[in-house]
This record gives sequence, C-alpha cells and structure tokens, in this order.
Amino acid sequence: MSAQHRKYDCTVKQCVIFMHAFWFLYFYLNTDLHLVAVSYDRYNVIVRSPLTYNGTITMSEVVITVFIWIAPIPFTVNPGSLTEEFKILL
Repeated sequence: MSAQHRKYDCTVKQCVIFMHAFWFLYFYLNTDLHLVAVSYDRYNVIVRSPLTYNGTITMSEVVITVFIWIAPIPFTVNPGSLTEEFKILL
C-alpha cells in the first residue's frame, strides 16, 4: 500500500467509533434545533397571534425544517469535533 492510502486507512474499531460519534453529535444538534423551532412556533401561536393561527404549513417552514436536518452535518463530519471520550477509544 502507498503512504497516501495508509493515511486514510482505518480499522473497523476506529470507523465504528467515528460513526458513533458522528450520529451522536448529529442527532444531538438536530434535536436542539428542532426544540428551538417548536418553541418558536408555540411562541407565535400563544403570544403573538392566538386568535389568527390557522395551522397550515408554509414554504418557509418547509425550508426551515430542511435546514434543521442539513445544518448539523458540517459540525459532525469534522474529526476534531470528537469529544475526549471518543478520542481515548481511538
């Protein structure tokens, strides 16, 4: 094997640990963003417009939902974002 190929070669254990860290961070951030979105939606219903809320889904809400699912990816693919617990296992 060439040196460049060995640079990206990882054992199964390292790959499993990295994937575990990836999914852990991804769903953690995803859950936080969803809680913020739901809290903002409930704020609009209860405080800002309690009598005029119609409950239809607008295009901006769809865009925000897609953003919530995509936004955590850049923060989770960075190996530097692994916590110390996962770094010890590697």
